[in-house]
Amino acid sequence: MESRSPEPSMFDAPEWTGAPTSPPPEPPQPRLVGVRFQRAGKIYHYDAQGFDNLKVGDWVIVDTARGKQMGQVATLKPPKEKGGPYKRIERRATGRDMAMRHYYASKELEALIACRAESAALNLPIKIVRAEYSFDGQTLTFLYSTDEEERVEVAPLREAMSRLYRARIETRQISRAKWPRSSAASALRHRGALLLALPHRVQPDLDASTPRNRTSA
Repeated sequence: MESRSPEPSMFDAPEWTGAPTSPPPEPPQPRLVGVRFQRAGKIYHYDAQGFDNLKVGDWVIVDTARGKQMGQVATLKPPKEKGGPYKRIERRATGRDMAMRHYYASKELEALIACRAESAALNLPIKIVRAEYSFDGQTLTFLYSTDEEERVEVAPLREAMSRLYRARIETRQISRAKWPRSSAASALRHRGALLLALPHRVQPDLDASTPRNRTSA
């Protein structure tokens, strides 16, 4: 008759016996890639797990503080300084995404001029520096600066722009040090990169479900 080994008890646990415990397995490290939203802009790192074939120059859709944006992979190297947690890349950009981004990018100068006019009409002590659409036209953000020490109330400006555009209007104050060196030149270079990446004959599908940049008269 075979002898049965005794069943382990709670007193056999390492905390009772004093035996060394094995460290818990470390969580897998994310695969980080750097994404840039402007041609010469800052690089932001994202978790690229599940996108093993990404290479520099690829366009991707990611979540940012200003909603979903389309950016270009600028580096496959991790950041020099440790940080995190990192948001994940949502998906690769499609041809339709590229066409949509180009369409709305072509409307940014018009929006900038309109916002400057509304700001002047409201006599606001600010300078509208840039207008930025999200790649799908859902959000229109105006970057502005001011020399005022106290906070400038820009809610009336947002309301005025909301009457002109169906996109969600946001405003963001930046310092003079963060002004684009040449907004027009930077926009043209970025637009050129988008055009080169566009598949032939791809057109934006701007149906009723896509927010228009202006309301009907």
